[in-house]
Amino acid sequence: MQRVQVSSVLKPRGLRGELKCRQFPCAVPEVIYIDGQAINVLNSSEYGGNTYLFLSGVTSIETAERLRNKEIFIDREELVLGDDEILSTELIGYSVLDESGKELGLVKSIDNYGAGDLVICDTCIIPYEDDFIIETNIKKRTLVVRSLE
Repeated sequence: MQRVQVSSVLKPRGLRGELKCRQFPCAVPEVIYIDGQAINVLNSSEYGGNTYLFLSGVTSIETAERLRNKEIFIDREELVLGDDEILSTELIGYSVLDESGKELGLVKSIDNYGAGDLVICDTCIIPYEDDFIIETNIKKRTLVVRSLE
């Protein structure tokens, strides 16, 4: 079963093991995965652009501290996307074209160094932002970008 990263633990909150996490892009499922281990979600809430979780087995600030900076995964089937939505990781292998139709190469990876997602192509690196990406065509498996010159 394929799993996708949807969040990460930022830090503990309070003394009872609650975790402050990056906001989930979907509804929080009953089971999440951290370090490959399935963990039941007992309670979740959203506040201030973050998701807060109480997890089975995490009942103290000490246990919660061990999860700081850990990535949170869910089963791919739990992530419901619209018809025109795609996970950034699914862009790998797409052809990158400029506005004139010139092929720039293939998407090798999508990386994030803190300021936003970057599309790593054979010949260039493009910020994955509306200012640079003109079109993502899921059917044709292409990414059309503004001319880089």
